[in-house]
Amino acid sequence: MKELILAGILALAVLALASIPTMASEPILQPPGVDIQSEAVYGNRPITITVSVVNPFSEPVTFTSRVGLGGPAWGGESLTGFIPGPYTLMRNIESDSSGWWIFNIEGWMEPGSTTPFTFTTTTGKSLGVFPVVSASYQMKGQSSSVVTRTIRLTEGTGSVTGRMDVGNGLWRPGESRDLTLIMEAPVLTQFQGRWPFTSTCGITGLPEGFFGWHEVTYQWMRWHVTLPADARPGLCTISGAFTAWTGVWELNQIHYIFEVPYRYQQFFPLINSK
Repeated sequence: MKELILAGILALAVLALASIPTMASEPILQPPGVDIQSEAVYGNRPITITVSVVNPFSEPVTFTSRVGLGGPAWGGESLTGFIPGPYTLMRNIESDSSGWWIFNIEGWMEPGSTTPFTFTTTTGKSLGVFPVVSASYQMKGQSSSVVTRTIRLTEGTGSVTGRMDVGNGLWRPGESRDLTLIMEAPVLTQFQGRWPFTSTCGITGLPEGFFGWHEVTYQWMRWHVTLPADARPGLCTISGAFTAWTGVWELNQIHYIFEVPYRYQQFFPLINSK
């Protein structure tokens, strides 16, 4: 009889345990995605770094992310540009004891979604392979692992080059535009414009000369220029020159050719040539 009573009690206990709902474990955060090119030319060359975080939960969440930039591979003197993802903002920037800049980012995410945010920055002035970015994030009390990426910085190849641009589309007489000059070198140098830029159609605001940054392999400069209202129709050439020290002072001539439109061409696209 005792055995039957004991068996009944055990059966009831088993049924009671079976009726208790099991608690589903929360999803584990994935490591952040960090996308960066594996190699770049040193000395202030533009690079892009994209960090992405994933919401593994079945509900909307807020997140915070810490992204560090630093080391010899990062041209920190130019700081950085930031392109946020949806519902994302830069909260603040700080520096740590090792000299890395820490970018604190906050955002809100839909269930199961991925949010990327992008840094546009530049390379440092050292040759070799170096860590340049680290990233982690937190949501719902969890912290992801920290992901670090390196980049190889190399010397460039070839010679010093330069190009000018005034933007696309028809440049109408009387209109002002930004003239952009982009200069590249294979090794560290200083770009210098020692002579005034000229044009064959009387453009005003052209540079009289300039001195660039020290120890860079890349630099862009911009001037606000105006095509005169009485500019004669036909081809116009902007001419300039700059030097860069790569063992000798190398003189580089650059030209930009475009067409000043005739009145009847005001509503037709024209081709800018360089």
